[in-house]
Amino acid sequence: MNEEIKKTLEEKLGMSLKESTVVKNGVERDVLIADIDDKGTGAIIYTEDITDDNIDQAVEDIKKGIEDAPNGKEITSMVKNWDEVADKLMVCVGPHAEDGVVRRKVLDIDEYIRVDLGIGTVKVTDDLLKIWNKTADEVFDQARKNMNYSIIKMGEIIREMMRAAGMPVDDDYGDDAPMYVITSESRMFGASAMFDKDMLKKITDTVGDNVYIIPSSIHEVIAIKNDGDVESIKSMIGQVNSECVPEEDVLSNNLYSYSAGDELPQIAEM
Repeated sequence: MNEEIKKTLEEKLGMSLKESTVVKNGVERDVLIADIDDKGTGAIIYTEDITDDNIDQAVEDIKKGIEDAPNGKEITSMVKNWDEVADKLMVCVGPHAEDGVVRRKVLDIDEYIRVDLGIGTVKVTDDLLKIWNKTADEVFDQARKNMNYSIIKMGEIIREMMRAAGMPVDDDYGDDAPMYVITSESRMFGASAMFDKDMLKKITDTVGDNVYIIPSSIHEVIAIKNDGDVESIKSMIGQVNSECVPEEDVLSNNLYSYSAGDELPQIAEM
């Protein structure tokens, strides 16, 4: 962290900031923390996002984080109460969940569970299972019941992005692209759909009996018809992951194949 930038932030905020690191989806990132003692929590900002050019915006972001910070003690109490969190559980996937997090390995991917608090999420740990007096299978089953996924034509996603950028676009633009995005209703942590049996049936009903599943990120996957071209698709996945997807959002560099009636997808072989 640039000490001059940190000093400037502290002067503008009128408070001390603590340098620390956090692990976000298995990736360690440097942060500054503004402690809020009366709430038992703190506001954080990622240091790589701060430059001399946007330091005033960083100050405003920290102020808003302080203002919006939840009461840590109340959240801790709620998370420990199974009846409070049961309908807030969601199944997530990542390349590797941290030690102590409730997880199970499927192919080269870890399934794990988060509690959606509205203002953020908390990963379910082995300690929480003991507090809830629940098994991992029970918690996974409940989280899976809570999940609602969507299959969206790639054209629809493209049109949304173009309209958000203020660009004119026809209502059917992009619909000829034979690609479908599968994600959660919130479009966050929706890639777990690739291991949901009901969703896999919907995918083959929509796309075709034999599909490729592209791990776009931890938030969504893309389904296309299986055309046998594993090598070029895997090359594309690796390139997009290294150049376009934030490191903490990368799911896998593999391509997956699925056929109607199969139990689960498999890693596609060249």
